[in-house]
Order: sequence, then C-alpha cells, then structure tokens
Amino acid sequence: MSLAIPVPAANDDRVELADWIELEAVQSQDGASSFMEFARQIHMTGSTDAMGEEPNELDRLDPGGEQSEQVATDAWAEIERRHKACGGDSGFYPFNVTARSIVLRHDWDNSPYIFQLLLKQFGLRAGPEGTFPERLFEHLSALAAKNYLGGEVNQAQSYCFGFPRPDGTNFVDALRRLCEAMNAGRVRLDDPRIKREKDSHLDVVVWRPFADGHSSQLILFGQCGVGRDWSREKLTELQPRNFRDKWLVEGFYPEPVRMFFVPRCIEDRDWRTAAIDGGIIFDRCRITALVGNEEDEERDQRRNWTMHVVNRLRAVI
Repeated sequence: MSLAIPVPAANDDRVELADWIELEAVQSQDGASSFMEFARQIHMTGSTDAMGEEPNELDRLDPGGEQSEQVATDAWAEIERRHKACGGDSGFYPFNVTARSIVLRHDWDNSPYIFQLLLKQFGLRAGPEGTFPERLFEHLSALAAKNYLGGEVNQAQSYCFGFPRPDGTNFVDALRRLCEAMNAGRVRLDDPRIKREKDSHLDVVVWRPFADGHSSQLILFGQCGVGRDWSREKLTELQPRNFRDKWLVEGFYPEPVRMFFVPRCIEDRDWRTAAIDGGIIFDRCRITALVGNEEDEERDQRRNWTMHVVNRLRAVI
C-alpha cells in the first residue's frame, strides 16, 4: 500500500512545511523539490489566514502569490538552518541546497536524516512487517550520544536499555549488566515492583569512564520519543534521581545528566522549553551531525527500512 504526503497548509509550523519540502524531494523520481513548486502548492490550497476558500477569492486576495511566497521563504529559511545544523556543505544534510531548490545527494539512502524524517512522518508501522524501527532509532541515538562524548577513541561507552530488548533481557538482568559495565551502582531487589518493570523510561545510557576503572564519571541517561506527536509530558518522564531511588541500593554518582532524543526538527521557539524539560536535546539534525556516514552495525537495517518506506511513498510497492 502506498503512502501519501499531506497537503501543506500555510498555517502549519515552518518545521512541518520544511518536512514537506524534503519529503517531496524524496518522493520525486528526480530527487528534487523547488521553492516555486512549494509556493504554488500553498497558493493553490488557499490556506493563508487572509485567503478565502474559493479560487476566485484566492486570486483576488493573493493574485501574485506574495503571501504564499512569504510562507515559502520562511520554510526555506528552516531548510537552510537544517543544512547548517547538519554541518553545512561539508556536513551530512542529505540534500544539496540552492536558493531555489533542494536535490538528494548520491548517498541519501544511507542517511540517518532520511531514516528519521520518514520515521517521524509515517510512524513505526510504515516499514516491512516484523521490523522494529524504534530499536533502530534507539541504537542510532546511543551512537550519537557516544560520539558526543568523544566516541570509541576516547573510550566512551553506550548501553541500549529500552524495552523490549533484542536479547529478551528482563529489567533486573539488564540493570545488573549496566551496573557491571559501568562498575557502579547496585540493584535493589527488595521492591516487588521491580519484577514487573520494563525500562522505567530509560532507553539509552552513555558514559565516559577513566582508565582506573573507578566510579565518579560522566553519565548520561536518555529517553527516546519516536511518536508522531511528541508531548511535553514525555520530556519530563525520565528523572535520574527517581530512577536511582526506586531501583538502586547504591546509585550512580554523580547524578546522570538527562538527554532526550527525537527524530524530528524542533521549532526555534520550542528549544528553551524542551531543554529545560528534557535536558540535552538530540533532534534530527544533531543526531545526523554526530553519526554522519558512520558504518555502525544497524546501518544496513536502517537503509532497508528507509528504502521500503520510500518505495511505498513512490508507489513502487
């Protein structure tokens, strides 16, 4: 069954409008999307606040498309911001950007950015049956956070804790393994709730140990928000101190820093609130910039999922 890109409306956030421009390029056989085509689509919908719904009213109120073009200009500014956030011309934004168009780069099918764009837009069930894109995003997030701490060359470590775990590990065993890997913490076993717990909102753990093997190291706790509509409530679900008090007799010290991973781009106006509520924010652009074209273990799986969704989008399957 094919997938469809929703028709853009001028009153959508420019983040959503920029997503539409990118999705149009992915769907297009030539891999391109233009400023003028986007402005034309906005003009045709008659969706700006000052526009009426009837075509003749649309032509009267926006005869030259000035308001539509302004909407397109704002969306294009978001495209240029994303290009910069992913590293600019030498970075990992999967589109070549000009003043009037974007075109897919030759290696776009392996791009962590495209995987996240499609995951955000079409959700967990868009890929092949029996695949788990939430796990792929979790591993991608762990890799990004590990690279943020300096990567393997600086001995940074990561652990994917989110439920369900590929190896079927229960909460107690997974927490024990984490404590052993970090050489810190001790699991509390006197609370009967621990046998029913899944992950207590903890999806990703990264840390940077010292050569002496002692505790007292930089630790980051992260949660992934892969839903189509990420909620403000979800940003505050993971609380490292509460996690420690509930499940550990001996905690991790110093207290872990919070992270929040999301496969979407965040509107500028929302950054401050998101950071206050969620800690260090890893959005689509930050994750892409940190992972780049690194050939990690899940890269082929992400590509297979991506191409399945793209083929549905292009109505190939």
